Amino acid sequence: MARTEHKDYSSTPLWKKLGIAEGSRVRVVDAPDALDHELTALAPLPDGVSFLARTGRDLDVIVAFVTRAATLRKRVGPLARAIAPAGRLWIAWPKRAARTDTDVDFDLVQKPITSAVYLDDLWRIGSRLLVDGGLRAEALSSRHWAALSPRVSLKLFATPTLALTAGASRVTQWMQSLAGDGPLRYFDIWIASDSFVPVSTAWHYVGGVERRLADAGSVRVEGYYKRYDRVQEPNRSEDPHQRGDEFLVGLGADVLLIAHHMVVDRHCLPSFTRVDSVRPTR
Repeated sequence: MARTEHKDYSSTPLWKKLGIAEGSRVRVVDAPDALDHELTALAPLPDGVSFLARTGRDLDVIVAFVTRAATLRKRVGPLARAIAPAGRLWIAWPKRAARTDTDVDFDLVQKPITSAVYLDDLWRIGSRLLVDGGLRAEALSSRHWAALSPRVSLKLFATPTLALTAGASRVTQWMQSLAGDGPLRYFDIWIASDSFVPVSTAWHYVGGVERRLADAGSVRVEGYYKRYDRVQEPNRSEDPHQRGDEFLVGLGADVLLIAHHMVVDRHCLPSFTRVDSVRPTR
């Protein structure tokens, strides 16, 4: 049996373990008095490291010390949004051996209960127009939240083989990923919306044209506009302390090729999307 070598990190400075490097922008929240000594006990900090008194944006490292679960739920969303795409967010709490009054531990979990009902119907109006409408009602116990999300889509046949399409819908998301998007994702962090973490919503608008290709299938080209609110994603231009600049807008286009062969559809989905942050007019 091969022998596993375990690395010894006892001589590694704490700042290095936390990912603090030269020029790092660091925010420490509610740190104990001993932290300053612990950070530099084995080696001095790299050059250019700055510790910020307020949570800004695009931070390289955030270390938040908490003793109450309610405080953690309140802070984790804004802190996660303040981290740069390649940054690190550390949550620290007292060990059980410290005998500190705390309700935070590694087993902290959320137990939301959600319920939903969806109605959908398709109408044919004359020989040229199809209308598909739907309504989703849902509720979430952890936030005492309920909402109605409508959806409607239209297909107008200009000719028997050419149709114009349009649609609009409101969607919601109450499970939030705090890891962000990127080329590599080694782990993911999901939290449910509660009294501190809002439910994300979005309005989607789609318009396009579809052409049938005899019995071979069809080709559809669509453009879309999406407006997001309260999306828990890293947003470089957002100030966590200011309401409004967490709105995101997505613009893009899809090309959909559908081929029918032995009752199996084959899809080709090249697409383009651009997402920007916007500030609503006050």
